Amino acid sequence: AWFLTIASLIEKQTLPLKLFSIGPRFRREQKQDSLHLYESLAASLVIVDKKIDLETGKKLTKKIFSELGFEKIVFKIKKATANYYEQGKEFEVFGKLNNKEVELGDGGLYSSRSLANYGIDSNVFNVGFGIERIAMLMKNISDIRVLVYPQFYTSSFFTDKQIADNITIKNKPKTKQGKEIAKKIEKGILKYKNEIGVKKFLVHQDKNIKIFVSEPETGKKLLGPAGLNTVYIHDGNILGINEKDAKFQEAIKKGVKTYTYIEAISNLFAVFAEEKKLGLHTIKMADTLPSINLELKTTVENFITSQDKKINVGGPIFVDIEIEKNK
Repeated sequence: AWFLTIASLIEKQTLPLKLFSIGPRFRREQKQDSLHLYESLAASLVIVDKKIDLETGKKLTKKIFSELGFEKIVFKIKKATANYYEQGKEFEVFGKLNNKEVELGDGGLYSSRSLANYGIDSNVFNVGFGIERIAMLMKNISDIRVLVYPQFYTSSFFTDKQIADNITIKNKPKTKQGKEIAKKIEKGILKYKNEIGVKKFLVHQDKNIKIFVSEPETGKKLLGPAGLNTVYIHDGNILGINEKDAKFQEAIKKGVKTYTYIEAISNLFAVFAEEKKLGLHTIKMADTLPSINLELKTTVENFITSQDKKINVGGPIFVDIEIEKNK
């Protein structure tokens, strides 16, 4: 394309000609990999002048890369010269990515024989750059496919805030009364948490049911040790934390707070009340998010697992409510 363009312009303009273009390049690569694409963008320039030589062209190339922030580039003369370059006058340009040399461009002096076929009797310097390769080094991305096709090659990534936003209460009451019952149950558990059984305390009564927070076992506290935990997200981990525990102060200070165990569990108990499921209902142990009526989107859970992070919400809760028919 440059040969045709130069041949046309050289009759209309005075030397030197300085031309620049960016456009798509299609290559028949054996495969698409971390450094090669079937389709990419190339930036290419030519200088047409009687006095242009290879060393001047290399200085210009170095200046261009310096402007882009690449101070250390390496020129290597190609052993096998393309037909349209003068023999021994074609070079490759390399930069470093993660201590590995990566080819960024190719240039040289066009062959006088090839130029003569188009009626061009001047020297022509050409250099071309791989746009994606340059962007890889500027952004320190080791796989060109991640840069160009992130939808296919980028792994999911979630911040602590995004993880927190994807944790929700699994079962919630649907009615206004049900939501009020959830708050009453939560308030009652917190109020009577240190009571020793056997005891029960009325927290809600209407024309249909009575609801008690209770401890049905003799000598046991109404709420177990993990019952006062809160779910925090810290450094990609999901943690059940007692906010009074000194060893978790960094996670509390820097992490993202979500739900308390009692808030989530009280919503589940309120659903049972809405559905008039009479009898004793118990949450014994926390071991997973669903065990405390929380759920996490699968994509986020897969991300946590892939990053070798943990979901640690385990602990004894042993909290009970009793739902009785109001006679």
